[in-house]
Amino acid sequence: RYSLANEKRPSPTETIGYRVRCSKTHSGWAWDVKRLRFFGKNGKATFPLRPIESGNAGKGYEAAGAILEGKAGMWGGRSDCKGQFWIGGEFPIGTEISRYELEEVQDDPHNSVAGSTLLERRDTASPNSTDGASWVP
Repeated sequence: RYSLANEKRPSPTETIGYRVRCSKTHSGWAWDVKRLRFFGKNGKATFPLRPIESGNAGKGYEAAGAILEGKAGMWGGRSDCKGQFWIGGEFPIGTEISRYELEEVQDDPHNSVAGSTLLERRDTASPNSTDGASWVP
């Protein structure tokens, strides 16, 4: 699945994070992501300094397994307190993501795949939201 970032976004100099969010999954309680890659305007993959996530299934199912360079594994995603699922990372200030590639676990007996996804970025100039950040599509 490929998605393009919306061009009407805050300045990338204010960006400290990107995430991919879905409001519901087919299972209703889990989102299993095998791999998530972010790409800059130059077309090259860019990796976060630190992964972020809404929640996970426990040890061995953290976001790092799906998002960090050189890590093997998957994210056994669980929703946050608002029922939203999201996975992403903290990037150096000024990082601008133009697209992402998301590979979900297809042979999952629980059908833990997203209905649809949205790329969001955190803008440091906005007031904090309830999850400690302001995220914009």
